[in-house]
Amino acid sequence: NEHQHFSRKGNDLYYKLNITLTESILGKDISIQYFDEIIKININQFGIINPNKQYIIKNRGLPIMNTDKKGNMFLEFTIIYPKLEKDEINNLSSILSKAFIYK
Repeated sequence: NEHQHFSRKGNDLYYKLNITLTESILGKDISIQYFDEIIKININQFGIINPNKQYIIKNRGLPIMNTDKKGNMFLEFTIIYPKLEKDEINNLSSILSKAFIYK
């Protein structure tokens, strides 16, 4: 049920979604039912997803009374981390060390 993902505060909508660690890095296409339209985005437009951050879609909240303005939609992601064996952790560590160069 779509509304289980939503909560509201004033004119702003908050959309919560669970994603995998892979999706948080590589992105994921999502569709959000917004009244009579569907908002289609790939979360990679926000870069690598941080689980403690809110991502904003402007003017996709609720209408503000007596104006032509709308609140905003805030996306919040919970990242589901895999349980890895030691050799998988070593492989992942090796891959990530090549992908991210720290200066």
